Amino acid sequence: MIYFLLLLICGAGLWILLNCNVPSLSTLVAELPTIVALGVICLHVEFLLLSWRGEVALLSLALLPALLLGLLSWSCLKGEIRREPNVATERPNWQLWSVLVLLLALQVAVLLPMFQLPLFDWEGRMLWALKARFLEESPTLLAEPFRDPYRLHIHPRYPLLLPWLSAAISRAGGGFQELHYLMLLLTFALLTGWHFFVFLVRRMGLLWAFLVSLILMSSSIWLTAVINAQVEIVLTFFALLALTRLLDWFAHGRWQDLVLTVIFLVGGALTKNEGLLLALVFFVVVMLLALLEMRPNSREVWLFPGLFFLLYLPWLLHLRHIPAVADENYLQQLNGAAILHGVARLSQICASYLSRMSDWPLWHLYWIILPATVIWSLLHWRKTATGEKVVALVWVGYFVGVMGVYILSPWQDISLHISASFDRAFLPLLPCGLILVALWIRSVMPMGAGDGLADKITRKVDQ
Repeated sequence: MIYFLLLLICGAGLWILLNCNVPSLSTLVAELPTIVALGVICLHVEFLLLSWRGEVALLSLALLPALLLGLLSWSCLKGEIRREPNVATERPNWQLWSVLVLLLALQVAVLLPMFQLPLFDWEGRMLWALKARFLEESPTLLAEPFRDPYRLHIHPRYPLLLPWLSAAISRAGGGFQELHYLMLLLTFALLTGWHFFVFLVRRMGLLWAFLVSLILMSSSIWLTAVINAQVEIVLTFFALLALTRLLDWFAHGRWQDLVLTVIFLVGGALTKNEGLLLALVFFVVVMLLALLEMRPNSREVWLFPGLFFLLYLPWLLHLRHIPAVADENYLQQLNGAAILHGVARLSQICASYLSRMSDWPLWHLYWIILPATVIWSLLHWRKTATGEKVVALVWVGYFVGVMGVYILSPWQDISLHISASFDRAFLPLLPCGLILVALWIRSVMPMGAGDGLADKITRKVDQ
């Protein structure tokens, strides 16, 4: 389909321009989740810009891919784009990719029943699928459902990346079907597992990467989110990409990794409002560690807020014309009375937290293992590697940030609010915490026979 072609051109073109090399086959396969994410974000930002002119036809989105192809051709002619040394002679690593295929096949086999069920999650149907139908009928944000204050649908000011993507697929497929939406969520779930596994192979070898990835993809909280087609799957995908790129930036100091981190955080913010909290947490962590570690490239940190604001601005401009709804306007809660009221019910919030954290069928031992690993890393700060510090601080920052949201919540029954949203809100912390566990395992145990696989699947870094 032409839409997927445009998406891949955008993602691959931007990735090649940032890395200044033509990827080998191994690198291309390993970076496929990154390429898809870049394509989705670029095309959605383009859609937001073109919406000011009215309805956005599918072919109108070809403007950005054409521009990227032009820049790519110009860079090739100037000799700025080079080939990876092993492009012509490389042989596929069948061991690695066979394990990846096995892992994804197991995930698909477990999730096949979701296609025999309707979209029964209330929030998925009323908040995301409904807006996808709006955008399929009229692909512009100037349409009446997003501008009429009397239109009866919930959360009109929520970001629209997922509904827009679902609508684009539905238009290309001849009309909206719930199956399109379900397949889209399953695709993001598989891409999350794909990237998680490849990242861990680079850090801890094939066997351990397979085991930790299997833990993620077979956990009850993860499977429940995917089967219910919860949009937090997409937020988790972008958060994972941002975290791994940030770890690469601290490890190698390449400004391209910091740029990719910001782009993926923009993708999270355009998916759900919680993505804004994630972006704030990441920025604070980057600033804090860049100063504490006295990194020579600390000036690059200021790329973070500038680039984030630039890419998020098109959605902010549209928000000015979308009517606010009282039950989602948390900025109104930033006053003394609301804060005091929230602090007064802090004990109730903590009790509700503990109740959800001890939900054995969903979270099992994760809420013992993951916080314990985080606390251990922080207590042994001087002996902890920079990568582990990054993950631990992101984990703590997001955990505390969500608690701050509950403190400011306008819901009268805060226990009901937490019960309805806790598992969704903290889903991004599951792969984040498992990465910290994996890094801890890597630091205390010798690597196995999978060590040599890293060179076959990672980008070539010129030191």
